[in-house]
Amino acid sequence: MPTALSLAPAELRLAELTETNRPTQLPLLTRIAGLLSASTAVTHLIVRGSLASGTADRLSDVDFVVGIHDRDLPAFALALNDLMTVAGGALLPGWRDTIVADLGGIGFVFLVQHEGKLRAAISRKTPAPALLIDDTSLAIRTLTVMARQAVDLGRGRDAVRFARQGRQQTRVRVPAVRGVGDLRIALAVECGEVDEAAERARTADTAMLDAAGRARMLVAAAAAEARRQAVGRAAAVLREAEEAAPLRLRLDPFARELLIVLPTRAGDAATAALLRGGGRTGGLG
Repeated sequence: MPTALSLAPAELRLAELTETNRPTQLPLLTRIAGLLSASTAVTHLIVRGSLASGTADRLSDVDFVVGIHDRDLPAFALALNDLMTVAGGALLPGWRDTIVADLGGIGFVFLVQHEGKLRAAISRKTPAPALLIDDTSLAIRTLTVMARQAVDLGRGRDAVRFARQGRQQTRVRVPAVRGVGDLRIALAVECGEVDEAAERARTADTAMLDAAGRARMLVAAAAAEARRQAVGRAAAVLREAEEAAPLRLRLDPFARELLIVLPTRAGDAATAALLRGGGRTGGLG
């Protein structure tokens, strides 16, 4: 077992490890690597695996060897299965039917510092990357990601459950509300509670959000207004989102859909023109 590893995301060789076996699984592996690399809980990271062909029923036998702060390990391991249940389906639809033993070929080897050296803490096959972040916000961010992914998968009940659990956590850690505000609006829209969504959008404090975060919240708010048949208000909110982050609007498939559909529902020429102008700026015209 290595006693020292170096954090080198650029050298993970994920494409090389997957191209001879199941190239479609590269996004999932890349997502895992990104979570690991961005984590403040992770101290070291390396990936290893076989380049041999003939493992089509497995994920190229990829192992992530992860050095992690000892205090973070319990929560780290606890989050794995729950997160992958949602994230795996979003990134690789049908993975339960096509990959044996819950992502059989992906392994995680966890190492912790002991007497100045990295030593094995646990070695296991696992179906999930954890949301690997500092322990003060682990629960909130994990629940937020799980709820957002559940919305993407159309799993409304799960999304509401995760969001409510996250909401309980945010009462303890108030700054985290900034991270789940747009999620709450989106969930309300998804569950048909459009009046609640619109009210949340109007009262949301966006002062501390960055441009992309503000645009994301405004797109969710525009969807709420559209569901309430308030097309003029939806158009104005979308324009505000465009001004906050034009690139975000261009890349957001939900925003693009709104810009296509809403002009056909506009009751006056001015609103339709406003929406079409946003569509051209967003790369649709």
